[in-house]
Amino acid sequence: GQLQLPVTGSGAGILLGGNAHIYQGTDNQVAIGSGDDLNLVSGKLLKAAGDFVTRSAPARALDTEYQNTTGRPILVLVTCQCYAPSNLQRAFFTGFIGSASPPATNVASSGWLITTDVGLNYRLAFFQITFLVPSAWYYKVSKYIDGSGTVGIDKWEEIQFG
Repeated sequence: GQLQLPVTGSGAGILLGGNAHIYQGTDNQVAIGSGDDLNLVSGKLLKAAGDFVTRSAPARALDTEYQNTTGRPILVLVTCQCYAPSNLQRAFFTGFIGSASPPATNVASSGWLITTDVGLNYRLAFFQITFLVPSAWYYKVSKYIDGSGTVGIDKWEEIQFG
């Protein structure tokens, strides 16, 4: 289902309390009123004074260091496909951040770490990690595999705040 907002008349939008309300504006916008309007336009949440949140899908690689040069904090969301072909094998990935290079603080990890026979014949799955990177800090996502296991990026997104 979907929520449909009336855009005309006294019942337009959803009343949040006081004068604040959510309503559907023009040009595919969702606005939050009253004083400082926020509008969702082309994948960006905008304030009247400028960008508030920007979502991007940059080309990134595992085991490569990056620096947040946006001047804003970013939220990094990485989904990887992990395959661990047998027991006692690892196929996982870990996010690291740091104020200096190389980033060394482990902030998120996900994937397969099979230490006993779990009865799975096909150990292929998608896992996601999410972590925050302060402005000017370094970050990377590293993979860990044993034997013929694999870890590959399915999707990498970054969301800027501020």
